[in-house]
This record gives sequence, structure tokens and C-alpha cells, in this order.
Amino acid sequence: MLAIVLTLMMKKKMTNITLTNNNMTIIRNVVYSQLKKMKKNINEIVEVDKDLMNKIDINMKNTINKILHDHRFKEINGYDFKQ
Repeated sequence: MLAIVLTLMMKKKMTNITLTNNNMTIIRNVVYSQLKKMKKNINEIVEVDKDLMNKIDINMKNTINKILHDHRFKEINGYDFKQ
């Protein structure tokens, strides 16, 4: 009986993790799309060096990925590793 309960709990946790992964992917795609639009707008308004714009783009994507990673870590483990 205990094994069945543990199996069901693990399946539920895995389902939650899968949903979290799917949600994170959707969020990442939306944010990346917005970043692409921002880059286009910045280039239309101000002439920006291509290398500078690439560095800005990479740093913004890295920041978003870090935020999503930290959030996922906290959801899965129940605590924030920065503490």
C-alpha cells in the first residue's frame, strides 16, 4: 500500500515538473520574442554597434534564463539556494 502511495506521489511530482518545464519553455519563448522586438525598435531609434547589440542581447537572455532557473530550483526543492 505504501509503495502505491509513493508511486502516485512521484507521478504527481513528475507531472508537476513536466508542467513547470512546459510553462518555462513558453515563458522563455515569449520573452525571447519580446527581446527580438526590443532589439528591432532600438535599432530603428538609435544606431547601435552590432557587437554592442549582440552583447546586450546575450546578457538579457542570460538574465532571463538565470531567473527561470532560480525559480524552477525553488519550486522543485522548496528553498532558494541563495539563502
